[in-house]
Amino acid sequence: MSNFPTIRLVTLQCAIEDVNEHPRPFVVVNTGCHTTEYIEFPSQIFAMLPDGFTGDLLVVPTTLGGLHGVGIPLGRHREQFLAGEFVLVFADVLHKIQERAHGGQTVGDLEERARDGLWVTMTLATERLRACLDLREHRKLNTETRRGEIFTRLEPYLAGFTAINTFREGQELIKKWYPGKTSYRTMKSAYMSVATLPGAKLGRVNLVDIEDEQVDLVRTAGSIYSKTLAFLAAQHEMSDMLRELEESAEFKNATGEEQHVMMAGLLREKGPAQHQTLAHDEQRSPSLIQLMRAANGMNFNPAWVFLNVRAYTSEFDCAMLLGCAERGIGATFEPEQIARLKRFMALGEATGERANANAEVQAARVLREQALRVKLQAGWDELFAANDGGSPWVTKAL
Repeated sequence: MSNFPTIRLVTLQCAIEDVNEHPRPFVVVNTGCHTTEYIEFPSQIFAMLPDGFTGDLLVVPTTLGGLHGVGIPLGRHREQFLAGEFVLVFADVLHKIQERAHGGQTVGDLEERARDGLWVTMTLATERLRACLDLREHRKLNTETRRGEIFTRLEPYLAGFTAINTFREGQELIKKWYPGKTSYRTMKSAYMSVATLPGAKLGRVNLVDIEDEQVDLVRTAGSIYSKTLAFLAAQHEMSDMLRELEESAEFKNATGEEQHVMMAGLLREKGPAQHQTLAHDEQRSPSLIQLMRAANGMNFNPAWVFLNVRAYTSEFDCAMLLGCAERGIGATFEPEQIARLKRFMALGEATGERANANAEVQAARVLREQALRVKLQAGWDELFAANDGGSPWVTKAL
């Protein structure tokens, strides 16, 4: 963003009223660590605001109890808030969604994308794991026998799908995900990407780390699919509650302000579990680095269902687009995405391999690694320098 928005210090109640009228992110900060007379605002928060942000940036000094009292969950950001860090809160308007039909159900777009991402991720991970095991045991076991061993290991992470069916569905999808290649060729490439690593046959590659990373990728993909189902179910349940309320005589006879109070009260009293699911007010969930890897492999943006990481929507978009480019599908990067990619690549490079790096820095390293599989650093530097705020088309450098 070229111009920073005006910062306005307000009470929590004022922020809620303002955001209800004009939905946009706002910032909360712990009054136990800062005084309202002097709050030093971190400029990096501006970089996390969505492109096209308008209006004042509301900064709310408050307490954990105050946030709980109005139903604003912090989830994994709770410790950051308690430590005095500034936490960006994204506000979403809950819309009624179409009532679900009875009988045969169709898979919605969001569920389908998460499911397909899980299937493809598991299929390719199986082939990389097969290469790891063949190398570690110094023998190339029968393909189906080896896959059977891997299926047993991965099935607990597949959100209820059987491993054999997931693998078969993934094989079919690979034809669409990798244009111009057969499933066999793509899967062989996945196997060879490990088997041909320099020094792999001589025991100079940490194959256990590669195995752990692939299993973790499948585990994360399964978690994202499960979360998608829970997210959609909570949406429908809350929408059904609102629809029932709006059809009542009491609601129809109320003023606009009274209706707003009635809806807020209904969701607060009868929908706390659904609200927790939608906002992802949970301490345990995939980390930012795990979600960044999954976005690239699944072609799915975790911020669509994990609203606690909404601040990184554009970075996840970049991971998805880089995954498309790596598969041979050109991708258009919007101006905000290019700006975020440039920032994260610089952040990932500047910090090197620092062991105590925070979650954002670790995720930046991952995104940079993904970008460098598409273009060399010099290629990205040239693209960033030449870009004048447009939407460049990115393909993998041959």
